[in-house]
Formats: sequence, structure tokens, C-alpha cells
Amino acid sequence: MIELRELAALRAVVTEGSFDAAARQLNVTPGAVSQRIRALEDRVGRPVVVRSSPVRLTEPGEVVLRLAQQIQLLQDEAAELLIDEARREARVVSVAVNYDSLATWFLGAMAEFAKKSTAQLDLRAMDRDHTQRSLRDGTVVAAVTSESVAVPGCTVRHIGALNYIAVASRSFAAEWFDSGFNQRSIAVTPMLRADRNDFIESKLVRRASRKPLSCPVHFIPSGTHDQVRAALLGLGWCMLPTAVVKEHVSAGNLIRLSSTVLDIPLYWQVWKVDSPLLSTLSEAVLAAARSSLENTDSDT
Repeated sequence: MIELRELAALRAVVTEGSFDAAARQLNVTPGAVSQRIRALEDRVGRPVVVRSSPVRLTEPGEVVLRLAQQIQLLQDEAAELLIDEARREARVVSVAVNYDSLATWFLGAMAEFAKKSTAQLDLRAMDRDHTQRSLRDGTVVAAVTSESVAVPGCTVRHIGALNYIAVASRSFAAEWFDSGFNQRSIAVTPMLRADRNDFIESKLVRRASRKPLSCPVHFIPSGTHDQVRAALLGLGWCMLPTAVVKEHVSAGNLIRLSSTVLDIPLYWQVWKVDSPLLSTLSEAVLAAARSSLENTDSDT
């Protein structure tokens, strides 16, 4: 049977990135940490970490870390019930969320959650297609994701869709799209992307041209509001949430390039653990999603 101190050692090694740093966190020697990890690997029958710098999880290690994090969550909740308030340690809830949700509706959900819980939030902003990995390796307890298939050990629920429109600055559109938003102009006009795996613009391109096109791309690895700034500066055209750009469109700083609206489905995935804390978190997220997101069928 896996011992709690072995799980604690794994959590510390992954969090701190090395055996030495984990030893300092746990107030033991690096040798003791190494022994606990070896004992854990003996029980599992496979390596749980790659001994690199920083330490990386193996696939079995991801499963074990998720177990360790879930046990820690339940321990923290039990402690809150059993230990007097002055001696309680603050719980930390780590959640992965895509940049566009963070820029539009998700912070409202977290504000409601904070009114009902003393837990500290650790929000991990990333592309919506990458939040799954953080769930899988146990570094977050829940995530807003574009994946409808649940990560093992999690529940999944469709929460609505963010709608996106194509925009560019007025001067950029006049220079590059003087003949309209069509196959010929799209093929030569720079587009903006935040990530090499983000293909929202490509969906619109296929719809407008009826086939995939190889377009020039500027990669702007940043959050949603930096994408807006890049568009305002005339670096290229891009797809952005309607809620983020509607004031710029109304003011004429950005113009819509197409009447098409793309609805990108979002899902809420959370650990399948009987936890009052996670229930409160999910209630806040689902309520905010109902009031802020489009309840439409997914656009694929």
C-alpha cells in the first residue's frame, strides 16, 4: 500500500522541481526524499519521475500525483472541520483556464467562489486546448477546456460557448481587405495567433474560402488583451471574443471583417471527488457560465 509520506515526497519533488528543493520543503534530507520516491516506484512497479532538471513526471507518475493531490485536498477539508480556526492552514485551489475565458467571464465566477470559501486561488492561464494536460498530471483540480472527453478521474460538463468574430484595425482592413474578406485577400494577409495550436482563425478561413489556405501568421504569445492591442496596432487580423472587442468595434477602432460568428464550445472538468470545496467551486463556475456564455450547439 502506498504511504502518505511517499505521496508527499512526490508532490514536493514535482512542485519544487528537484530532490534537494523538495527536501528543504519537507524538512528532511535529499536522501530521504530519494528513498521515498524509490519506495513509491517499487510499489507502483514503474518509474514515476524522470530525474532531470527540473524533475518531470512519467505517465504513471501523473496518475499517482493526481491521487496525491486528491488525498491532500481531502486531508485539508478534514483538517478544516477538526482544527480550530487559528491553527488552520489556508487551502489552495489550482484551476486551469483559457485566456479568453479569463478575460471575459471566469473572474466573475471566482469572485463569487471567494465569497463562499476561504481557499486561496491559483489560476493557471493557458490555451484552452492545453488545460487537459494540467488536469491529467494532477497540477490543477479543475479546468475550463475545449475537450468534451473527460480526463480519467474527472467529470465533464458542457457549460456553453464563447463566440468569436474576425476583426482588424480600420487602416489594416483598408490596406489588405480592400476587395473584401475573400480567398484571394486572406491568402496574403497576416493573421494573429497566440499559439501554434490555436486554429480558430483557420475555421473561419475554411468557411470563407471553402478550403484550407496557407496564410502568413504573426505569433503573439500572450493573453487576450495583448491580442486586442496587436490588432489595434495593425499587426494583423484575428478572431477574438465578441465580449472583448465590442466596445472597440462600436467606437470604430476595430472593424468586423465578416458577418460570421464562430461559437467555440467550452467544458468544465473537475476531479471526481466528494468534496464540498469542489462543489462550491463548480456551482460558482456553472452559474457564471449560464449568465455569460452562449447556450448554443458547438461549432465544429
